[in-house]
Amino acid sequence: MSKENKIRIALLSDLHLTSDKKPIWGVDTYAYFQKAINRLSTIPRIDCIIVCGDIANDGLVETYTYADYEFQKLGIPTFWCPGNHDNLTNYYDFGHKSFSKLSGIYDVGGFRLISLCSVTHDKNDPSQNRARGLIKNEDLVSLNETLSASEMPCVVFFHHPSIDPGGWLSNKILINREELNHIIHTHCQVKAVLYGHIHYYIEHNEGSTVYISSPAVGYAFNKDLPKFQIATGEEGFAIIDISESKINTEIVRI
Repeated sequence: MSKENKIRIALLSDLHLTSDKKPIWGVDTYAYFQKAINRLSTIPRIDCIIVCGDIANDGLVETYTYADYEFQKLGIPTFWCPGNHDNLTNYYDFGHKSFSKLSGIYDVGGFRLISLCSVTHDKNDPSQNRARGLIKNEDLVSLNETLSASEMPCVVFFHHPSIDPGGWLSNKILINREELNHIIHTHCQVKAVLYGHIHYYIEHNEGSTVYISSPAVGYAFNKDLPKFQIATGEEGFAIIDISESKINTEIVRI
């Protein structure tokens, strides 16, 4: 009997760091990020770290450099995708020299990790990103082709939720989620879909795939609290153990 592939992923999202280290929504996001890094250094057998966007609240290269340096010190393969607060030009330019991998397809521990960009520019102000996400059609086509070409177990990750989280957080959902979810559901080797943006941990089972949103590192929300009220004490990240037959998620509060 063949041995199952297994992978342990640390899922982080919504760091919201700034180069001037000013608080965001009254929260010291740098302090929470350092707590997350310190906790990650104590957790055994992490195969990779996935960060689902909003790394730099200000979108500056200096901020990406700092975050990347902290992940590099851990020495664990680290993969990012952009969020709506990230500056896509600076983000991708920085990726040419970073320790963290900022886009693409990578194989780790017998699993294929597929990073997608769900960030889109505001039509009225192209210098800004929209709060709601959209995955380009050509990226959906490429995803379907990639999944059709191999039955290797996969993890797909991006920033915006493609499953309705409920409450006021539903305003943050991916615009073309139906097209994406159709592709995911067509390919049973997609074991997990990981995302952020809502600053709130939630887990959905859809067929053979588990959809998991990461609690935010920088500052937390809760769908049952008033809109934009900070959910103090719910900051953190997820440790996800995935095999080809089951998934177990543990939330680490910081």
